[in-house]
Amino acid sequence: MENSFLSLLPPIIAILLAILSKRVLLSLLAGVFLGSVIVNGLSITALFESFDNFVVPTLSNNDNVKVLLFTMFLGGVVSVIVNTGFAQMLINSITKHNQTKSSIQIKTWLAGMVVFFDDYANALLVGTTMRGISDQYKISREKLAYIVDSTSAPIASIALISSWIGFEVGLIQDSIDSLGIEANGYSLFIESLPYRFYPILALIFVFFIAKTGLDYGPMLEAEKRALDGNFEKATTQNGGDDKSGWLAFVPIITIILVTLWGLWKTGLSESGQSIASILSQGDPFTALFWASIAGSFVAIVMAACKSIFNISKIMDFWIKGLKSMLHACCILVLAWSLKDVCDQLGTASYLISQIDSGINIAILPMVIFVLAAVVSFSTGTSFGTMGILMPIVIPLSVSLLDASNGFSASSPIFLCTVSAVLAGSVWGDHCSPISDTTILSSTAAGSDHIEHVKTQMPYAVFVAVIAIVFGYLPVALGLSPWISLSLASLSMWLFLNKFGQKAKLS
Repeated sequence: MENSFLSLLPPIIAILLAILSKRVLLSLLAGVFLGSVIVNGLSITALFESFDNFVVPTLSNNDNVKVLLFTMFLGGVVSVIVNTGFAQMLINSITKHNQTKSSIQIKTWLAGMVVFFDDYANALLVGTTMRGISDQYKISREKLAYIVDSTSAPIASIALISSWIGFEVGLIQDSIDSLGIEANGYSLFIESLPYRFYPILALIFVFFIAKTGLDYGPMLEAEKRALDGNFEKATTQNGGDDKSGWLAFVPIITIILVTLWGLWKTGLSESGQSIASILSQGDPFTALFWASIAGSFVAIVMAACKSIFNISKIMDFWIKGLKSMLHACCILVLAWSLKDVCDQLGTASYLISQIDSGINIAILPMVIFVLAAVVSFSTGTSFGTMGILMPIVIPLSVSLLDASNGFSASSPIFLCTVSAVLAGSVWGDHCSPISDTTILSSTAAGSDHIEHVKTQMPYAVFVAVIAIVFGYLPVALGLSPWISLSLASLSMWLFLNKFGQKAKLS
């Protein structure tokens, strides 16, 4: 059944059902079940086999388990901060100053830029930290989820130090080594950054949205609903003054610092390594797991010392937070299971096989970007897409360049093609309803998952089109990437001011 159209059915069915029914768990399970039937055939025990062959192995993966525990423990941290009153005190202290919806959204964007080292940590930390303040200013949960999602994978994928860079550089280095090309993978990664049109433009467009307060499409409707909704200001339960609100940041800062330390600890293999090398080779799953343990410990101790609640009640709050993340964890498990289904069926390989090796070199970057976006959207994984495409795309681009004007590792078309794999993978992972970062973003923001996908999609598609029209196509024809980024940014600004509207009370 591999490399056939049937391999596309499980992700297509899961995505369509999720959008139409808004029942994400049931839709994902349907996709896993269908994939199991295609792999093993229809039988009385088909449903049981789908769990045995795909769901259970997902839960036996150490990295997956660490992500689940990190997600649950972070839910516990947030629950302690909220239920002991520190989060509301923080909101009260911030809202004493002259703040606006726009300034709160810009601060959320800045927070996403600061937590650049990992997309999972970014989504959960920024979403959960800013949710209460966003509610205070009647910013929709969908808007918060969009800002969080658009500053998680995009910034992590282009940061010089992050949990992504080691994987990305490793793929580039392995591919050029196999072709006998004498080049440095890290240098090529750096040189390709100006060509990473989608993630760069996504970050810029989020800032434009936050700065102007303009929206369009489903997001505009979500913002109107948020304005129409009644917001009841929460009360501070521990009776402390608002000056203690900064304590809400202590567990969050602990998580950030321990994550960086964990990446350092797990990535340090020999003396003389650069900081970028150490952090890029670190184990992000272990680092995040350690960080969530440390954050939970600090939150519980801080609450015991600074609130009116005893340790037993505080532990009840922490466990309540763990329980609140159960639904998100179930979605993650089934999303990972569906990815395994796609791997066994060869979904990505089938899509790749549809490329004609005789393609015009001038449109190669655009085609690769679209292909990576489709593969990532269908499978819900950016890392998986990069891992599959990079070893195929680099030899293809080298071959086409050799047949054209001769290959050079510094060729704009080559750098643009390499970046198109990485950028397209981010777009698909960013938008797919079965993507783990999309799931974590909606969970952290407290948004309905499908509503998050629906409101975010028009923005992401628009930025992708701009990236193609002003980036991948003209750069392949010789235009400077810096000029492309400038023209693309100007176009997005003009479009938003022409068609965007400010949400008003109905």
